[in-house]
Amino acid sequence: MTFSVPAWSLACLMAVVAATATLSAKRRKTSDGDEDEEEEGVKDRTTRSSWLEPDAPPPRRILIVASSGCMGKSTLAKTVAAATGGVHLEMDDLCWTPGWQRRPPEAERKVVEEATRPESWVCAGIWGKGKELVYERCDTIVLLNHIGQMALLARLARRCFRRCVTGEPCCGGNQESLAHTVFGKDGYVRLLWRTGLPRPHDAAGLAAHILKLRQCAPNARVVCLSSPKELDAFVESLSSLSGNGSSSSSMSC
Repeated sequence: MTFSVPAWSLACLMAVVAATATLSAKRRKTSDGDEDEEEEGVKDRTTRSSWLEPDAPPPRRILIVASSGCMGKSTLAKTVAAATGGVHLEMDDLCWTPGWQRRPPEAERKVVEEATRPESWVCAGIWGKGKELVYERCDTIVLLNHIGQMALLARLARRCFRRCVTGEPCCGGNQESLAHTVFGKDGYVRLLWRTGLPRPHDAAGLAAHILKLRQCAPNARVVCLSSPKELDAFVESLSSLSGNGSSSSSMSC
């Protein structure tokens, strides 16, 4: 069922999200100060080509993560799953049930355990009681680091507004509302307060994130994608390794 949302609510939502992100940044006392970052993505850098090594086994169980929400994890996961023939998994769908209710811990672990049994899968996001299983079973972790702060805020506001207007299902069959987004304990405003905005030019923060991922999944290779071109190159390389040809669509997550 769809319902109308006042046009001014989008501006209010963007203001709340932006204010929360700004306060979060000040709370963390970051030192390099790139709050004015307004690029759609960081400038192209040297492509990290570890996944192109000819003697490396093709990735079969891929985990896609990012430093914040609305970074394009699901979009990339769908594309990679199509390129590799793997099962597309959404951690939000595995952990949530209708009514914004979390599964009991043991039930959540069981659902994740069953979902990650196939030989090939691509999982978007990592959280919840079953995340250790995902870390243990994945062979490749893709870290998205290609969107600037203001671009991310705009994407987040547009997505929340679209879901509120259309009633588009998400997260295990739930529907977003402005109340849940702004005031819910698991809404995006509180998520941004906890995590802060991504900082594409923060080399030290990126290195710390990669180190943490390697500690969580010591047997997995970690691939950092820092521009749209790197995303395209990654998908094309997977298509080639999987024998599905090259990707014809651009990945502008």
